[in-house]
Amino acid sequence: MSKTFIFEGRRYKYFPSGSDRTIEVPIAAEAARRHSTKGNRILEVGRVLPRYYKFNETVVDKFEGPIKEDILTWKPPHKFNLIISISTVEHIWWDELKSYKRWGGSIPRTPGKAAEAIHRMLTFLVLGGEMLCTWPMAHNPPLDAALFAGEFPTAHVAYMRRITKKTNQWTMSNKAEARVAKMWSPFPAGNVTAVVRWRN
Repeated sequence: MSKTFIFEGRRYKYFPSGSDRTIEVPIAAEAARRHSTKGNRILEVGRVLPRYYKFNETVVDKFEGPIKEDILTWKPPHKFNLIISISTVEHIWWDELKSYKRWGGSIPRTPGKAAEAIHRMLTFLVLGGEMLCTWPMAHNPPLDAALFAGEFPTAHVAYMRRITKKTNQWTMSNKAEARVAKMWSPFPAGNVTAVVRWRN
C-alpha cells in the first residue's frame, strides 16, 4: 500500500481518512501553507482544514461557523489571496435541509445555486489570487453539468479517481471517467473527485 499519491506531477502524502478527504486535504493544505507563510489572506468556505491544522484564515460555514452565514449573501470585509472549499460547494442549496433543520429552518433544493456560489466566491479574490474547490462527482448533477458545459471558463480542472476500497488509494482521472462516475459505487462515498482551480 502506497502512503503517497501523485497529483499533476507532484507527490502528496495521503491524509488518514476513509473518504475523498484523503486526497483533498493534502492538496488544500499545501495551498494554505504556501499562502500562510507569505502572510496572505485566506478564506475557507466550509469548515474543514481547521479540524486538522491551524492556519490564520477566515472561515465561513453556515452551520458550524465561526462565521455562520450563507456564502451567497455574506459580505467579505476585504478580498483574499486564497480561497479554499473542500467538498462543500456541492451541498450549497442542494442537500442542506437535514442540517438546517437542526437550527429550526428548512431550505429548498435549488439547482444552480452551487455554481452561483462559485462565481460569487471568485469576486472575493485579489488580482493574482487563487481559488481551489473540490467536490465529488455525481453528488450534485447540476453542478457537474455546469462544469462540463464550461460555465467556469477560466478554471483549471483535474480529476482524481478512487481505485481501492480498504486502502483508499487514488489515481489521476479524466473527464470521460468523471462523466460516468457514481456516488457509492463501486466504493464508499465519492469515487471521482474534481479538483478545480482558478487564478484571478
